[in-house]
Amino acid sequence: MPVQYTVKAGDCIASIGWEHGVRPDDIWNDPGNDALRARRRNGYVLAAGDVVTVPDRRPRVETIATGKRHVFRRRDVPERLHVVLLDPDSVPRSGVAFHVDVDGAVTQEGTTDADGALQVWIPPAAVNAVLRIDGEDPLPLQLGDLEPVESDDGLRERLRNLGWLEDGSDPAAALASAVTRFQLKSSMAADGAIDDALRATVREAHGS
Repeated sequence: MPVQYTVKAGDCIASIGWEHGVRPDDIWNDPGNDALRARRRNGYVLAAGDVVTVPDRRPRVETIATGKRHVFRRRDVPERLHVVLLDPDSVPRSGVAFHVDVDGAVTQEGTTDADGALQVWIPPAAVNAVLRIDGEDPLPLQLGDLEPVESDDGLRERLRNLGWLEDGSDPAAALASAVTRFQLKSSMAADGAIDDALRATVREAHGS
């Protein structure tokens, strides 16, 4: 029978699928999650307390020859981490060599592409990663920990990641300043209003 799973902090559709042995796409596209999809739009950005319907596993039968060695690979394993590096003027940092350490056990390396993007493979249930670039301080990443943009915490996290928000002694004033500067940069009315239009624009700029 389908399971009603209550999301915990740090969960995403990949980690939930890994825990229950069900493909993330099969979970996310299940009719039982229609309302959740309309509310969250992205299964990799869930909020603690969301309820996800996990459908039954779909059995698969393979006909193989006996007396031989066969390799089976589980689909959607591993998962992919996608990060875009921008300079202070929002220009993509292309051709930057990097290392990513995942949960202290997996290391991936490469070079950012023309869009400043890096993509590395990670375990579906990974929790922490560290991005390392020569000559720069290591950047810790909390995987699956991004709140939906509809929440104030989610809005703050995205503005912080985009370089607009600097934490200070007055969080409300810092957020208002970040919103106004982001609106100016995005050719929006710089009125400091936190509405659906602002959240949608921030989500698009952030990529999630």
